[in-house]
Amino acid sequence: MVAEITIYYEICNRCKECVKAGSYGVLELCEFNVIKEDKIVFKEAVYAKASGNEVVVKDILGSSKKFGNSAIVEVDVTNTRLVLSTI
Repeated sequence: MVAEITIYYEICNRCKECVKAGSYGVLELCEFNVIKEDKIVFKEAVYAKASGNEVVVKDILGSSKKFGNSAIVEVDVTNTRLVLSTI
C-alpha cells in the first residue's frame, strides 16, 4: 500500500488533516521530542538521520537542526522521545 500525502506548507496550521491515506484509513505521524542532556532541544521531529558523529532531525514543515558530536541512544515510540548523547 502506498499513500500519497500532499502538505501545503504555506497554509499549514499543524492540524494534521493532510495526513490521511484515503480509503485505507488515517496514517498517524509519530512526532518526537528530541532530548539531549535531559533537555528538549527539538520538538515534533518526524525524521532523524545519524551519519558519523552527526544527527540531523526535521519536523513536518521541513525545519531541521544538526547536532554535532552526537549519537542516537534511545527511540521511545510510546513516549515519543528520541534521546541523543554527546560522543
